[in-house]
Formats: sequence, structure tokens, C-alpha cells
Amino acid sequence: MDLPEFRTKMTGYKSDQTIYIKSLSMQRQKRFLFDSIKKKVKKIKNKINQKIHPGRNRTDDSDTFVDPGQPVTRKNKITRRPTSSATAKSMLDYRPYMNPIENQGQCGSCYAFAVTAAIEGTYAIKTGARIKLSQQQLVDCSPNYGCSGGFFGTTFDYIKQSGGLQSDASYPYVASRQSCSSTSGNVGTIQGYGNTPPNDEEEMKRALITYGPLAAAICVTSNLQFYGPSQQSGASDIIDIPSCPKQVDHAIAIVGYGTEKGQDYWLVRNSWGENWGLDGYFKVARNKDGMCGIATYSYYTQL
Repeated sequence: MDLPEFRTKMTGYKSDQTIYIKSLSMQRQKRFLFDSIKKKVKKIKNKINQKIHPGRNRTDDSDTFVDPGQPVTRKNKITRRPTSSATAKSMLDYRPYMNPIENQGQCGSCYAFAVTAAIEGTYAIKTGARIKLSQQQLVDCSPNYGCSGGFFGTTFDYIKQSGGLQSDASYPYVASRQSCSSTSGNVGTIQGYGNTPPNDEEEMKRALITYGPLAAAICVTSNLQFYGPSQQSGASDIIDIPSCPKQVDHAIAIVGYGTEKGQDYWLVRNSWGENWGLDGYFKVARNKDGMCGIATYSYYTQL
């Protein structure tokens, strides 16, 4: 091999090596970029899981429950306290008294659905008749934040001061805030409302038995996003997360309680449609230090 030929081969070799090194460098850069993006996505998902209110196949983040943030005033507070003997029942299920499960859609109106569910259930229990109240009236007319959340106290005050709510048939739900068109003909009247002491699940149980379904709040986590009947043999459908945050961000209605395989639970009604969860309902661990903040706020009504 002469010198020119040797130089030519060495030049080709160096060129090949340069390409290889560049290729390896690019692979490492791509891998680093991929890992960085992966970490960022994971961080974003973790953040979203604590803030969105996702039902099965839901990804909207519009449903923001606003902390009630106000005490029950004396003029509205129910004077009759839950009886001490009310806790004797080992289980309770108000689902037969409740209207069909509803879907709030892309509107953050969970507060309206929780309050109307509590009133509708209480009305059916006390009178034997069913009424269907307008959540849209609360979204449009109550001094809350429309599709961006609301307060329990403000909502109950509005209903009481307005002489009730219209029926859903006369003021149907459209999942967006519209101009208020409230007129006479209200059917969902209440005498007053009250709340149980924070983080007192025994009082919640008494109130549930004495008055009926409760409007309450919970912290939504990823565990709730794809919640449904357990597919594993012997597994529980009860949400029990030791590290579950207690910063509530979603309003729900508690419609019962019980014990399953030795574990106490609350039976909860959601507003994400009947295809989510246990036909629209779910179970949360009871007597577990207010699991996921469920014992933070609990409101009941008197007709």
C-alpha cells in the first residue's frame, strides 16, 4: 500500500469515526432530552392529578370547588341537633331516594350538583315525592363563580332567600354560565341549613341519619380519575390512601355509609355521569382521619 492510498483510507476512517462520534453524541443528547421531557411530564401529571376533577376518561380542569370559607349564620343554622341515638344504625343507603346520576360536563358546577342532590334526597325521604331542581339557576343566578366554582354557604343562602329553586324542567342545565332568568314558581324551598364540626365523622353520621344526604367536599387525586369496580379478586372498592391530601377541591354528596370486609366507608354520589365509578357513586374510607378531606365540610338541610 503506497502512501497516497494509506492517507486516503485513514481519511475515510477518520470520517467514519467522526460520523460515529457525532451519531453517538446525538443519541445521548436525544436520550437526555427524552429523559428531561419525561420528568417534566411526570411532574405536570402529578400536579394535575391533585387539581383536576377527572371522571373516567375526563381531562378537563374546569371544575374548581371553592372552599366554603364562611361560618353558618345563626339565622340560617338549624336549631335541632342530630340525636345521640342516631348512630345506632350500622349501615345506611339513600340511593333509592336519589334522582338518576347526572353529569356536570365541562362546567365547574360541582357545588350546585352537591347541594341540589342533598336537597332532592332529603325531600324524597321526608315527603315520599321526588323533585328535580335546577343546577343551572345556581350557576346563572347565585352569587358564586358560575362554572368556576362556588361556596356551600352562599349557595344555601341564595336558595333560602330566593324561596327555593325552579325545577330542572323549567330551567334546564346547559353546562355554561348564562344570563340569569329566574322567575317565580320555585319548588325547592328550605327552612334552613347547618354544618357539622370539621373533621367530626361521628357528627356527620348523626346528621346523615337525622336529616338526609349531606353536601360535602373532597380532594380529587389520580385514584379517582379511573375509579371503578375492582377487577381484582378480593380487592376493595373503598378509596383508602394514607397520604391523600386534604385540600378539598370538589363538591360531592354523601348518601350513606357502611362497613365492607371490616373497613368503614362513606357512600358518595358524584356528578360525572353514570358511566363513571360505581354507576356514578364511589366509596371513601370512613373513620380514617377524614380521608382525602371528606370530613372538612359537611352541610345538611331542613325542609
